[in-house]
Amino acid sequence: MPYASVHLLYQTHSILLIPHHAIMAGGPQDLSELEKDPRLFLYTSLTAGSSHIVTATSRIETILRANRIPFQYIDTATDEKAKRLWVRRAGKRKLPALVKEGFVIGVCEYSRTREEATTR
Repeated sequence: MPYASVHLLYQTHSILLIPHHAIMAGGPQDLSELEKDPRLFLYTSLTAGSSHIVTATSRIETILRANRIPFQYIDTATDEKAKRLWVRRAGKRKLPALVKEGFVIGVCEYSRTREEATTR
C-alpha cells in the first residue's frame, strides 16, 4: 500500500512520511509477524541515552495523539525482532520512526528553526 508524502510540523520537529517506492525492501527471515501487523508503531530506543531520541519521541507522540492516530511504542533496545527489522529497513535513517506493516514510513527530522524543517 503506497503512502502519500505528507509533512507534519510541530514546533521545530517534523515527521517525514516516506513514499512507498522509496522504502527499502528486505527478506522475510521470521519477521513476517511484524511485516503483517497493520498497527502503526513508534520505534524508539529510550535506553540509548540520547536526549535527542527522547525529545523527538515525545514530539512524535504529541503529534499522533493530537491527531488521534492510534499507535504502539516499540523499544528496539528490548525487542530483538523489531531491532532486526529496523536494521534491515532503516538504511541511514535514525530513531525514532514510524513503522507500519514492516516498512519505515516516517522519521523525525530535527531543525533549529521552523524554516529549516524540510521534506527530503
